[in-house]
Amino acid sequence: MLKLGHKEEAKTRFEKLIDFGDKHLNEAIKLNYFAVSLPDLLIWENDLTYRNKIHCHYMIRLGLLGMGDNEKAKFHLAQAARMDVNHRGEQVHL
Repeated sequence: MLKLGHKEEAKTRFEKLIDFGDKHLNEAIKLNYFAVSLPDLLIWENDLTYRNKIHCHYMIRLGLLGMGDNEKAKFHLAQAARMDVNHRGEQVHL
């Protein structure tokens, strides 16, 4: 949107990323037993709440980068990278 010159629409999208991350960052994730991916989740036994925190830090970071707030974005990069050194999105930005 920025490259197309739609600054307000881009800003709205960046704010939505930040708002999503803020809203869900401390959310406890519970398994939906009717989910199609249930077998995968049982095999890998991921801590879904932990994975959600990483994802939320990443979403917040993307929004902050878009808004040009690089200092706050660095904080969320550090948080996500500390929690998962193999996070693909964070590796791209590192």
